[in-house]
Amino acid sequence: MINISQFQFFLLTTTLMIGSAVLFPLGIGANQNAYLVVLIGMFLAIGLSFVYIKLHSLLPKKTFIEVLQLIYGEALGWILGLIYSTFFLYIGVRNLRDLGEQVIQFAMPGIDMEIVIFFSVILIIYGIYNGIETIARANTLTFAITALTLCIVQIYTSIYISDPQLLKPFLAQGVGPVLEEIYPDILAFPFAELAALMMIFPYVINEDKNLRKTFIGGIILGSIIITLNTIVIITSLGTHLAAETNFPLMKVGQLPVNELIKFDFFINLATTIILIAKIQLLTYCGLKGYRKLFGFSYNKLCILTPLIMGYLAYIIAESFPEHIDFGLGTSLYINLAVGIYLPLTTLMIYYLKRWISGIL
Repeated sequence: MINISQFQFFLLTTTLMIGSAVLFPLGIGANQNAYLVVLIGMFLAIGLSFVYIKLHSLLPKKTFIEVLQLIYGEALGWILGLIYSTFFLYIGVRNLRDLGEQVIQFAMPGIDMEIVIFFSVILIIYGIYNGIETIARANTLTFAITALTLCIVQIYTSIYISDPQLLKPFLAQGVGPVLEEIYPDILAFPFAELAALMMIFPYVINEDKNLRKTFIGGIILGSIIITLNTIVIITSLGTHLAAETNFPLMKVGQLPVNELIKFDFFINLATTIILIAKIQLLTYCGLKGYRKLFGFSYNKLCILTPLIMGYLAYIIAESFPEHIDFGLGTSLYINLAVGIYLPLTTLMIYYLKRWISGIL
């Protein structure tokens, strides 16, 4: 029987949030108040977690796909389950492209994108082939390395580089710019992606007792890390440079603390391994859905699907700006539709059907 501990699930939740989110200055449209966007989004995400947990409670030992079939019927539930499963593979493709762009821009400028993606796909296949237990165990080490790296960077930059004055003035233009960045931006990315975890709820040990607390704890920790990351970026680069730079956290790492120390290599290493862990988790959730829907062999899907994802990651955009424009633009509404609207609508229909049956 497949089992992961509460602590492993806690770290998986946080990894799913920060995997690619730390690469970008989330909420930067609110300028120096961008960190407030993340904090407000955290509370909305906690509310969303109650929706996910309630849907899971309808069929405690089943995945969200089976809940969809229960609420909508076999046919419509199957179609929605297909959309739901494909969504996570789509996010995995975009994250794979993020990984490739990050490596060739900062770690290995002379290497081809295809090579980076190919070796990343090999690591993804290894993780998902061995299952969620292996992914969860490996993620414990991956998360520790990433968290330690980000912590050291944040401490050093706060002492030697950061200028707290860049966080002022506080709400100079009121709360309007902050609220505008919450929807669709921060809700869609990264919080809507948490819907993937409904595929692994049944595998969490004692999920009927502490799942809600563990889930919320992971959301809070992830939000704190993203908030601190946003503050470091703004106080180190300023809002204008943070908004114009492709990977602002990498730019922070290139700023010299002294003549000997730069952190860009360590940041690149940490964000690369946490991104691979996130992609492994998303791919696993998507393939578990496909196995349920189509009855395909999971082991065969583990080999074929990541290869297809790697090819799609390479051709998904002709350039990095095109990739970002769509990923942080139109793609956000895809995240909202599948990660937020679908679960909310499903729960409302469940209560509506129960209310109607009570009347009849």
